[in-house]
Amino acid sequence: MLYTGVLTKADTLQEGEHSRWLEVLRGEGHRLAQGYFCTKLRGLADLQANTTSYEKSRAAEETFFRTVVPWSTLKGEIRHRLGTKSLVDFLGERLSAFMSTKCVHTFPEVIRMTELRLLVRIPELIGKTSSRSEEHTSE
Repeated sequence: MLYTGVLTKADTLQEGEHSRWLEVLRGEGHRLAQGYFCTKLRGLADLQANTTSYEKSRAAEETFFRTVVPWSTLKGEIRHRLGTKSLVDFLGERLSAFMSTKCVHTFPEVIRMTELRLLVRIPELIGKTSSRSEEHTSE
């Protein structure tokens, strides 16, 4: 199985705690085949008051990673693993790849099985339909 890690609440890290997270993002510790992403989510006060829209939250997250050290100093591939948008884009690509390689081959089988199950039930379904119409005509 291929896993993708997500480190959340990057904004809650205290001075001196960033180095461990940066090691994980660089693949130097707790390795996962798909690597890790780092996000900043809305704070508890925002969630309770429901004062921040999804769009505003994503904009605030992007600003955070662009302006706050050490996140703002990261380059290359690591930079592209910061933020919810990057995570969503990555997962969308993975899902699309999965669908195009795995589901395309199984879809005809799903249709065949559905048709077989329907064929088996047709007499039962016709019987229910005809008994309902007999009830309506006898009234």
